[in-house]
Amino acid sequence: MQKLAFWLIYTEMKCALCVCGCQLARNAYRDVDARLFDKYVEEKAGPVIGALEQNMYVGMFDWSATYHVTGIAAFLKLPVHVVILLYLLLYFI
Repeated sequence: MQKLAFWLIYTEMKCALCVCGCQLARNAYRDVDARLFDKYVEEKAGPVIGALEQNMYVGMFDWSATYHVTGIAAFLKLPVHVVILLYLLLYFI
């Protein structure tokens, strides 16, 4: 009877350790995945942001004025769409 009780406690602890280990692995994977995605988007969005920042100050941009966006330039449509699609694809995986 003692052997059976010991075996039941051992298997329950082993199962609990396995569940705990799996949960730790899932949390670590989610953390690495989120950091990797953030770095990837930052790396791919860098050139677009750089182009926008350079051109913002060329035309004496006035921050206090209110501007209404009516569209985006043709050369930015593809990179913006790619960034949005990559985000959606990687977010829903």
